[in-house]
Amino acid sequence: MSISDNTDLLCRLCGAARTEPYMWVRGQALLRCGECGFVQLKDKPPEEVLREIYGGAYFQHGKYANDLAVKKEQARRVKMLRRSGLADGARILDAGCATGDFVATASARYGVWGMDISPEAIKTAGKLYPQLTDRFKVCPLESPPFAPGRFDAVVLWDVVEHLWDPLVAFRSILSLLKRPGLVLLSSPDIGSLAARIMGRNWALMTPPEHMCFFNRSTTRKLIESTGGTLRWYVRHCKWANIGFLAYKIRRIVPALPSCVVEHIGRTILGRQCIVVPTGDVFYAAAVYGDAQNTDYSAERGASDRG
Repeated sequence: MSISDNTDLLCRLCGAARTEPYMWVRGQALLRCGECGFVQLKDKPPEEVLREIYGGAYFQHGKYANDLAVKKEQARRVKMLRRSGLADGARILDAGCATGDFVATASARYGVWGMDISPEAIKTAGKLYPQLTDRFKVCPLESPPFAPGRFDAVVLWDVVEHLWDPLVAFRSILSLLKRPGLVLLSSPDIGSLAARIMGRNWALMTPPEHMCFFNRSTTRKLIESTGGTLRWYVRHCKWANIGFLAYKIRRIVPALPSCVVEHIGRTILGRQCIVVPTGDVFYAAAVYGDAQNTDYSAERGASDRG
């Protein structure tokens, strides 16, 4: 199957008219920008497809179970904020908060609010953390319900890969950030060794759920194009439970019965927490505004590498 007729489409990151065929994955065409290297989904999924993907079942699989893997991951994210110099009591927006686990974890140290496009996710967050119900909002990233300049920091954990137009969403969210302000994000790293070796079989290559793919250089491009400075960039291994890994395997191999995946997720085995040593998820921090008088130091052990 050819996708050569798609090469006149603009790159949604740099705007160049140099998109080239990259690969087909599960019937989805991906393009790569010949100018900046950004990898993007060619066709925007219909709304009904997105509603099906992000329905209630999406937030019931292992990734969103309140287990040890989630606790370890959220604790690491809070530590990243602390090591980046964010003062206690700072206001944080979790853009794309899913079921609210980071909001709940970080609220012990910071003032945290969360927003997500999924009503099912926010409903679940309210049930899990009823004391924080008023901190959760249902809205798209492009239309946030908060006042400009309200937040000292914005975090986007595993969010940017789900965005059709990351520049538009980023600029909207950044209107809520004080200057100087801090942005932290994480996303699958298409430049990682695992992604390069596995190709279309990479566990995080799951279009149309994931609509764009970043590496170090395109992450820098996103940040600099929106007026920020990349402060640090690092790849990490990731905590996960076996139930979530089974869910990801089914995203790659749809022939695996969903009932099998659901059963694994309900078992003791499915809740076991392991370190996934692929190093194919990156974390990055960016500063917006004049940060000369603000100690947004690099995370210890992190570097601007990729």
